[in-house]
Parts: sequence; C-alpha cells; structure tokens
Amino acid sequence: MAHDRLTSKKYHSLTNTTDDRLTTPLAHLIGKPNLWGRLDAFLNIAEATDRSPNTILSYRAIIGDFIKFANAHEAVMPGDINEEHIVAYIIHKRKTCGGVSINTIFKHIRAWFNWMISRHIIESSPLANLKAPTLPKTVIKPLTEEQLQQLLDCCAKNIGGIRNKAIILLIYDSGLRRSEVSGIKLIDVDLKRNAIKVMGKGAKERYVAIGNLAKNTIMEYLYMRNDSLPWLFVTHKEKQENMKPENVYLNIKRIMRAAGITGVKTGPHTLRHSFATASIKNGANLFYVQSLLGHSTLTMTRRYAATVDSEEAIKHHHSFSPADKLNSNKRR
Repeated sequence: MAHDRLTSKKYHSLTNTTDDRLTTPLAHLIGKPNLWGRLDAFLNIAEATDRSPNTILSYRAIIGDFIKFANAHEAVMPGDINEEHIVAYIIHKRKTCGGVSINTIFKHIRAWFNWMISRHIIESSPLANLKAPTLPKTVIKPLTEEQLQQLLDCCAKNIGGIRNKAIILLIYDSGLRRSEVSGIKLIDVDLKRNAIKVMGKGAKERYVAIGNLAKNTIMEYLYMRNDSLPWLFVTHKEKQENMKPENVYLNIKRIMRAAGITGVKTGPHTLRHSFATASIKNGANLFYVQSLLGHSTLTMTRRYAATVDSEEAIKHHHSFSPADKLNSNKRR
C-alpha cells in the first residue's frame, strides 16, 4: 500500500482509458499499477479465460465508470480504495440505476477486487464487509396472445418484414436471447428435426426446439433470400451482414411501438419472458423450460412459474374469495 501511494503521483497524469493499450507484451499483460492498469490486466485475463464478449464489455464499462468516480475522489491506486468509496459510489449510482443494475455493478466491482487479492495486488477487499444489494423480485409481465398477434400483424410483407416476423416467432417459441439470435448460422439450423444450435452465455452450446409456425416463417424468409451469407438472419440494406444483437433489439422495439403495445417493456427480452410463462402455462416441465432458456439454475425459471401461478390465482379468485364467502355464509 505504501508503494502504491508513493507511486500514485507518477501515474496520476496517465489517461483514464483502457483503450490505449501498452505496446510491450509483458506490460500489456500485467498492466500498470494504477487502477486503470489493473483493469486492463483484469480484462486481459477475462478474455484469455474465454469470458463472453458481452461480459468483458460490461466489466469495462462498469469498472471503468467506478474508476472515474474514484479518481475524482483522489483514489488512484488499488490501495487507495476503501469501503467508503464503494458505499459512496453505490449511493451515487442509485440516482440513475435500478435494482438489477446496482446488483450487477456491485458484483462486477467485487469480482475485480477479488481478482486483485488473488494476484496479491491488495491484501483485502474494500467490499469484504458489504453485502450485495438485494435483487428486486419484480413481476415479470409477458405479452398476451392478442399483443403477440398485433406484433406479427405489424410486420411488413417484404423480405425485411418476413425476417422480423421470423425472429419474433423464433424468440417467442424458443426463448432465445438477442445475442443468440444474432449468432445463428445456416449450418446450425436443422429444419428436419425442428431444432437450432445456439451459442449461449459462457460459450455454452445448446439446442432449442421450434414449432411449425416459426419453422415455416423461417423457410418463407430463406426462400426470399438470394445472398450467400452464412448467417440465418441478415440485414437487407446496401451492406448486407449478419443481424447484430443491437439490430435485433432496435427492430423489435420499433415494431412493438408501431403495434401500439403497452403495459410491458418493449424489446426482445419481453418475448423471452413470454416464451417462458406461456410454456409453463401450457404445461411444460420447469426443467425443460430451464434447458431451453439456457439457465444454469432453476432460480429464474421459478420466477416465471410464480408469475403464472399468480395470474391463475387472480383468474380463479372469485371461486374462493374469503370476503365474498363471508357474505355468502351470512345469507345462509
């Protein structure tokens, strides 16, 4: 720690960005001893151990933002950070971030400090005595069947519209993430088995099933294509390429707004929620739903089941309403 403080002035003027990479391979791997350098090294290790690109981007954005906050409060070296910095930063982020984001921020920063402990850069974590913020258990509101039909009816009849319709049906029928939709190649699609191979979080491959409606729409879209690109879903502009996750997100968000969908979040993740709740409502085994969603545990899948249970309870409440039964018993 003493060494960190002695060298802090030397590195204080260094740029606070991880984009200016060092040219020396060893220094590039180890990183400079200030907070930014330790983030560089952490990201290098994450990349070397096959963490997903999205996870690495998330680490970079969240931890980088924390370092900017720390630098503004005269903390430059890892040894400068104490519990008060963490608490102050979490309070600062609560002004603009929801509970899920706050939980992610805390866990990313904790992972970084735990890594520095494992590399003997610091002796203890400033988060050691802090508990992760409680993850809010909000009600997951899916699309109704009527809303889904509105969405499909809003898709144009041209090749781009049929592609969007196929993407909507695929996510609703299999629960894929937008990044998984983006990564599907033609070779991954087995229309004879009604199955698609996808690359999920943590570089984990899995197969998902698709029903006839989704399959037929995908086939309709493929018949309209005349390119040689290897991807299942591509852009149809001057420059043709695979649909990036951001394209998938923006297209579905735009269609949901055009269809006048209200009362739910606009975006592909709502379709994923809707797949889970509709599947459970239709009698699917929780373990099957977990497998198709690519969840590592049943925790999130059970949240979908709880949503279905609460909806069913509301629907049948009239048959067991305690207050109504009280009045009924009085009339006897």
